[in-house]
Amino acid sequence: MSVYLFGGRPERAIEAADRSQNSIPLSGGYRVAALAAVGRLDEARESWRDYVGYVAGRWHGTGPADESTVARWFLSAPPIGTARQRNDLRAWLGKAGAPVG
Repeated sequence: MSVYLFGGRPERAIEAADRSQNSIPLSGGYRVAALAAVGRLDEARESWRDYVGYVAGRWHGTGPADESTVARWFLSAPPIGTARQRNDLRAWLGKAGAPVG
């Protein structure tokens, strides 16, 4: 998913995330970002809420898995190579309503 998203093919990232059916814990977050990247903001916001619920139901971290915690976790989890990719991901999540600061 991230390869498609950062490679300029966000629609393919959405398709890959949908096919994964959350078998990869980060796939829902990439789906959120890809939806925001293509301007499907209502879907991105709904997908963000769904993703937070998904992560919260499986959370083993310290404290509750609220939106801020999930956003911080997601942004720190993937091995992102460049500052631009990190900034793009943060911006897309922000467009979807994630509290990214």
